[in-house]
Amino acid sequence: MMKEWMQFILKPYAKYVIEENELLDDQKSILLLDCYPVKARNLDVMMGETNDKNSSELLWT
Repeated sequence: MMKEWMQFILKPYAKYVIEENELLDDQKSILLLDCYPVKARNLDVMMGETNDKNSSELLWT
């Protein structure tokens, strides 16, 4: 999925920005991935994939 995102979203966008700002064709771009660990249970809650009545409490544990 990441490969497709880079191919169909990131690269065309970078090309567009380079053209619009009249930058050199070999202009570089930076992709910053801000990753952090998430408890699997909390991720289910945030994505709305649980029916747990106490699920809101799980986000803050």
